[in-house]
Amino acid sequence: MDFDVQIVHSVTEVDQVVWDRLSNGRSFTSYRWYRFGEAVLVDCMPFYIILSRNGEPVARATLWLKRREVVPLSPSILRIGVETLLWHRPLLACESPLSSVSGLILPEGKQLQAAALKLIVQTAQDIGQKHKASFLLWGYLGQAEAAPDRWPPGYARLAMGEPGTSLTIAWDTFETYLGQLSYKMRKNYRRYRRVADRQGIKIRPYKIVPAELTKHAQELIRNVERKHNEPPNPWLKSLLVNTPMVDGIWLAAEERGRLVGCELVLRDEDEAMVTAPGLDYAVKNIYFLLGYADIAYAIESGVKTLRWGSCLFEIKRRYGFQLEDNSYLVFAGVGSFFQVLGKLLSSHFEA
Repeated sequence: MDFDVQIVHSVTEVDQVVWDRLSNGRSFTSYRWYRFGEAVLVDCMPFYIILSRNGEPVARATLWLKRREVVPLSPSILRIGVETLLWHRPLLACESPLSSVSGLILPEGKQLQAAALKLIVQTAQDIGQKHKASFLLWGYLGQAEAAPDRWPPGYARLAMGEPGTSLTIAWDTFETYLGQLSYKMRKNYRRYRRVADRQGIKIRPYKIVPAELTKHAQELIRNVERKHNEPPNPWLKSLLVNTPMVDGIWLAAEERGRLVGCELVLRDEDEAMVTAPGLDYAVKNIYFLLGYADIAYAIESGVKTLRWGSCLFEIKRRYGFQLEDNSYLVFAGVGSFFQVLGKLLSSHFEA
């Protein structure tokens, strides 16, 4: 099947209507979201592969050449080794920026889809070789999307960590949402509110992160990263500064004016996602108060799906969240050395 191949390095090189028509309402893949992603990931080079037929774009893969990445490995010496490797031999990753969403959009129809994926993969491999990438990675795929028979020889499929979680919004008001929770959950919520009132804790929404709170917010977010043994997010400050580029709010938990917790709720299309949580662990129940504030915002703003990321599913399940199908990745080494290394890695982590 004949495709015209276009490679661009910024969403601004593509007409917004054309980009969004191909996105077809998929959340966190819009033109506006990618402008935000490019502003935050300023040190990552994007490669957007667009396939067209008869002048109409039908497929897209958005890849990022990354010399820095959040690498959740332990012990720390192993993580440092991988980070050093990436600095010299970057990762070429297909993903929608800052969202745990795949950057791969394929056409309808089994034959057309297979032909488009084959050409996209070959084009991506050529980019990886030209720019001396270590690995080519296709992340945040569903189980069927990552099926081995869809990918060329040499690619390995891995299940990485826990899937994300999401809540389908089916309530007109926050009170209606509370009413369908278990008696214990409703009782706990009232208790959280009473304790918060006694302590002078209030949840305040901000359209932008106030400059005077940015440093403190980063310290609280780092608390959470350390708690979960995660490396620091190298793009955190840029993320906080550039949030006005997209819809959403920054929720701040303040104890008599002192910041003790925070998180971003960012929206694209009809979905919202929670990111960059920060907590002062000396102050109890902030996590739960912010969580209920997330849900209230989603309901009141007309969001259809609220995404809460991975981890702590048993807690999130009580709020009504379900597991997403987005925890698979497919990868291959670029060049003979990294192909061998990739095979060794996949033998230990094969899904």
